[in-house]
Amino acid sequence: MSSKNHRARRERAPTWQLRVYVADWKTRAAVTVANLERLCQQNLPGRYHIQIVDLLRNPERCAKDQIVAIPTVIRYFPLPERRAIGTLSNEQAAIAVLELDNAT
Repeated sequence: MSSKNHRARRERAPTWQLRVYVADWKTRAAVTVANLERLCQQNLPGRYHIQIVDLLRNPERCAKDQIVAIPTVIRYFPLPERRAIGTLSNEQAAIAVLELDNAT
């Protein structure tokens, strides 16, 4: 495939939707968001959206979204949904769990 065709295919690719559940903006939350941003920039440049849910401000989301630990990252699009718990400091594990390596 030519680089022009590959670039066009990536431009048409859907935006990945991720949600990060945190409790306030403590160190672990900030580290998690920074790690997720970096991983998305490396694997999904320009094709991702991250929503941050502060469970201290929205405690009802714990039960509704079945959050059992924080921080939790959910990739809810593309399906199937994938979840990662923790700061995503192990880059290879985070990529594998969220399937960011299947982004092409």
